Amino acid sequence: MTPRLKTILRYVRGDVPPYDLCCDHGLLGLSAWEERDLPQLHLIDQSPRVMQKLQGNLLHRGLASEPRIKLQTLPAEQLTLPFESCDIVIAGVGVQTMIDIMAAIFSEGLSQHRLILGCQQKTQELRFYLRRRGFKLVDEDVVLENGRFREILVLEGQGEEVTLYGERYRQRSDTTSKAFVLYLQNYYAKIQVAKNQGSRIRTAWSALEA
Repeated sequence: MTPRLKTILRYVRGDVPPYDLCCDHGLLGLSAWEERDLPQLHLIDQSPRVMQKLQGNLLHRGLASEPRIKLQTLPAEQLTLPFESCDIVIAGVGVQTMIDIMAAIFSEGLSQHRLILGCQQKTQELRFYLRRRGFKLVDEDVVLENGRFREILVLEGQGEEVTLYGERYRQRSDTTSKAFVLYLQNYYAKIQVAKNQGSRIRTAWSALEA
């Protein structure tokens, strides 16, 4: 299992059913099943080919007839969540796909559910969306995987405000968090330089046109 999936797994609670959306190989959900006494496990993916492979994996693990493991072949946006509390994991997809899924299945807010996001890219657009929706931060984490930083955001209906630049990372002393903070500082400094250069060019053109 990758460092990102291992970190996501830490935030999956053991006493409520997890819903692994866009589950692909189902490794995350099945690892949670093996490590904890889950009441149920829901694996959802829109690809029939993926789900067929997953059924074969369940057979190989001796879980094909386990009634508490539920497989659904459908787009995550069409999922209907139960009223009871559960964990919803969205990982391995882009930010816009995450936003589309959340807009569809959380139209009334998070309620009593926990949302765990394993992000593929920079999260500022996603953080803007989460702030607008009023989703609250329980925790945020970052791992270094294949030379790239991958963020994990954990959200519920109650908690801290979602910050745009991950303020929790600045409070940590581990090597990965410190390296990520430095990376963010350099990244946004470059953006600011580009904005300043663009502003000077526009000013120069305005002067010439005048």
